Amino acid sequence: MAKKQISIKDFMESRFLYDAMTKAIARAKGYRLSATEYYPLSAELYKLSEDYKTKKELVIASQTKNVVDLGNGWIGLLYKKGKKTDMCINPLTTDGIEDITVDFVTNRLQEKDEYDQFIREHFNQDILAKYKNEVLRKADEYLFQFFQYDDKIMKNGAQFYLTLHCITRWDERINNGNGKIDASKRKDIVKNITKSFLQSKLVYVKEETNSYYYLNYEDLVLYVVTEDNIIATLWKNEFGFSSNDINKSITLLQFEKIKETKEQYTKVKTRINKEISNCDRIIFSYQEKITDVTRKINDLLEQKNQLVNEQQEVKNKIASYKQDINDEYQILQKEENFILKPHKLVTVDDQEN
Repeated sequence: MAKKQISIKDFMESRFLYDAMTKAIARAKGYRLSATEYYPLSAELYKLSEDYKTKKELVIASQTKNVVDLGNGWIGLLYKKGKKTDMCINPLTTDGIEDITVDFVTNRLQEKDEYDQFIREHFNQDILAKYKNEVLRKADEYLFQFFQYDDKIMKNGAQFYLTLHCITRWDERINNGNGKIDASKRKDIVKNITKSFLQSKLVYVKEETNSYYYLNYEDLVLYVVTEDNIIATLWKNEFGFSSNDINKSITLLQFEKIKETKEQYTKVKTRINKEISNCDRIIFSYQEKITDVTRKINDLLEQKNQLVNEQQEVKNKIASYKQDINDEYQILQKEENFILKPHKLVTVDDQEN
């Protein structure tokens, strides 16, 4: 029975959709949605995961070499994972890739860490950055579809999209309602959210999830807004105090603390990244030296093998010479035996006896 075939394009599309949904769920978590709330995304992720896994296995099974050109600068490297074969995918430049290419039908399949040096030296950050941006856009699209919305709010000349999830959260968290929204309740909630959101101010940006946090300083409702101006969710920061002024003071102080901590984090991150960059350069320098030494070792081993071969040739020549001598001696003995008959010397004692 013929093996099922899969095109590289279909496989990479499957991988892209899987990565985008994974990012969409990470963002949903960042918006403080519970696992139950983003379950539809998780269910879709499971299907995408199974599709990606199946297509990956088909791609691996159809290969006869360890290097797979996946298009657009992406390279798959097959490696040994226990008793199975797996594939790591990286954006790589292909100069020198023939040095790591093997026909694993007749050659040993490599371990994953054996590719580390090549990946470090040929990794293409530009392709990765482009891919990440495309994944983020697709993740936004998934979230845009997930967050149902019909209502819009104009604020500072920009249009914001009010999701059903946000409306439900207002009913549950602000009105202490049951979360069941009918037409009349929805109209009142949309009106209240619009009034509150228009009075809110941007207080924080979380770059990891591209989330924008708006705070209404009066009712202390905090809104989480996506990069595409989707008002994803909301909540009210309360710390168990009956006084709204105390809750407000704590909220504002905490945001100041977050800003200070973020500034410190940015400074430390910048400093450490600089050190890491320096270490990477040192590692690269050592790797170049190791490569040079390895090349010299290979050259010396080649010279050694050549000398051993030449030495063996001389030994073989000596053995051949000795054989020639032996052959001539055998001829000599044959000629001697032809004329020089074997004889026995008889003495006087022998005759008397």
